[in-house]
Amino acid sequence: MLKFAELDPKEFEAFAYSAHGHNFLQSSDFAAVRAERGAAPKFYAVKKGDKIILAGLCGLYGNSIDCLYGPVGEVTPEVIRAWTDGLRAEATRLNKIFISLDPFFPSSATSDWQSAGWQKLRRGKEGRIAAIAARPLPASYDEFLSSLDRKMRYEVRRSAKNGLVLRDLAYDELSILEEILQASADRQHFSAADLKYLQAFYRAFEHSRGYNVRFVVVEAPVASSGAVKAAPTDDLAVGASPAITGGIFVFSKLETVHFLGGNTERSLELGGMYFLLDAMIRDTIHQKIPRFNFFGVAGKDDPKITFKRKWGGEVEECMGVWVLPVNKPKFFAWKLKQLL
Repeated sequence: MLKFAELDPKEFEAFAYSAHGHNFLQSSDFAAVRAERGAAPKFYAVKKGDKIILAGLCGLYGNSIDCLYGPVGEVTPEVIRAWTDGLRAEATRLNKIFISLDPFFPSSATSDWQSAGWQKLRRGKEGRIAAIAARPLPASYDEFLSSLDRKMRYEVRRSAKNGLVLRDLAYDELSILEEILQASADRQHFSAADLKYLQAFYRAFEHSRGYNVRFVVVEAPVASSGAVKAAPTDDLAVGASPAITGGIFVFSKLETVHFLGGNTERSLELGGMYFLLDAMIRDTIHQKIPRFNFFGVAGKDDPKITFKRKWGGEVEECMGVWVLPVNKPKFFAWKLKQLL
């Protein structure tokens, strides 16, 4: 018989790290990030006897229980029903009005979740389709490079001739990455991770046993030998910061994830993102990690996904964002407020 239960962090981590659908956003390390951002973390599970079948890191935030990028584990109609019923009872007990879900399950699984009462959260006319692009890696870097088409190989080799340098950032340098991410966000009209988020992420994973996280920038030659200051968005000016591209990369035994990334206008000229991704993929192969995940939650035809496909990323279309109303009158009032 299936039962819903709350887990302690160690019990959750032992299951989640090797579960189907595992990702670092479903970890006790990331729970610390969520806590710093105002969501009280909870670890819930569906068990059969003493065996965990499905588990997820969720956050108690405002009017909702938010299951971000989870749960992970075995998914069957019976397990989904047990998970749904358990979460609904928990939300009722905590006086929450809805539950949100954003798992990395394939889009083919949507009918089972709909049958359990979940509703697709639509944004815009088309709604939201989540897709990630990942690729298995060969045993050698030469094999990887030869798998790219001629234009991609040209761009990678061209970027290597521009005097670019890869550098890991220390905690007190994270503002450099923040400005690079903001430069991309301003150009492409989306919101960027702020400095407090980057700092929380750094602290949470600094001593992680399961993940190695690198905060990396690509630097270009500066216009003069004068003092350098952190101003990536003005990187053509004399004395400007040499950082033109940057990102966060999460390494585990299963895969390397390009979690966040951005670039400046000068990076587009010098091939900064080609240089960065090539270096990280090279390192992943060197560590014998079998898969590189370009990540990116976007529509499957989004230009960012298209770019990642050119690296050999295989697009995996996911379910997207779903909600389960618990208090329907209050939920629809909340939903109407969001539209105003």
